[in-house]
Amino acid sequence: MFKKLSAVFLKSSLVVVSCSLALPVFAQSAPESASDNGYPADFVQKNTDACVKNNTDRGVDPKLAQSQCSCFITQIHSQIPFEKFKSIVAEAQKSHQPSPELQAISQSCQPPK
Repeated sequence: MFKKLSAVFLKSSLVVVSCSLALPVFAQSAPESASDNGYPADFVQKNTDACVKNNTDRGVDPKLAQSQCSCFITQIHSQIPFEKFKSIVAEAQKSHQPSPELQAISQSCQPPK
């Protein structure tokens, strides 16, 4: 399920694609102690850590993984309210289509070429 969802979210970047592996877990959980935008208090840290691990396990440079994963997860948290994020995840799972919102965030986190 998580591999399929990661492909649905973002196809352009190995680093950012694998960040989405942990996101469905948080999309389904109710916040114990909500932070800004209604997310669980530990959303950014746990998802960034999972993203970095997934990428470094695949051979991505740890500094690049940390930079892009941190950007991606932080931007999701700051730009998309949690309830909307849960809807985005559900729609992506249902349609197997990339989310325009998450694709835009992914692109904004890419290093300059």
